[in-house]
Amino acid sequence: MANKLVAVYILVSIVVAATMRVSPVAAAGDDNESFKSCYKECDDECKEEGTNSEMCGVKCNAKCGAEEVTDNIKTTFS
Repeated sequence: MANKLVAVYILVSIVVAATMRVSPVAAAGDDNESFKSCYKECDDECKEEGTNSEMCGVKCNAKCGAEEVTDNIKTTFS
């Protein structure tokens, strides 16, 4: 019984390790700067509207993250 449990644990660990890959596109340095500038601009506008900082963070993270992914897709497939 213990041998089967160890075998299942090892198998699950291998599957989890195999799915954890870092994308080379996500490691690019220029994208980080564009995300930071987008986030800063969005955050400033959001706070001027009177929204609390947590909601601004969620909104701007989603918006700028989506723009970054779109830019990466365009770069990858062009």
